[in-house]
Amino acid sequence: MRWWSYQTWESGQHTPRPDRLVELVAILGCELTDLVDAPKTLADYRTLAGYTQADLANKMGVSRVTVAQWEAGALPIASKHHDTLTALLNVDVADL
Repeated sequence: MRWWSYQTWESGQHTPRPDRLVELVAILGCELTDLVDAPKTLADYRTLAGYTQADLANKMGVSRVTVAQWEAGALPIASKHHDTLTALLNVDVADL
């Protein structure tokens, strides 16, 4: 990681990728919830679980575009995906 990455994260200009958040937690010896706000959206839950859109799509057996559409609210999450999604993100389907 480069110093300017930290600077843009601290200033709120950008947010770290989920894999970088995991690294930061290990380096800082803190909890993930110390670095990110309480989850409100599917993207928040995905990030807290440590997945990129591509990672989650791969585990779900769907395209990254599908995950992006779920996160944007442009496509409802089919019920056939609920169990897998809630297990991967460790949330209740009602939270999504």
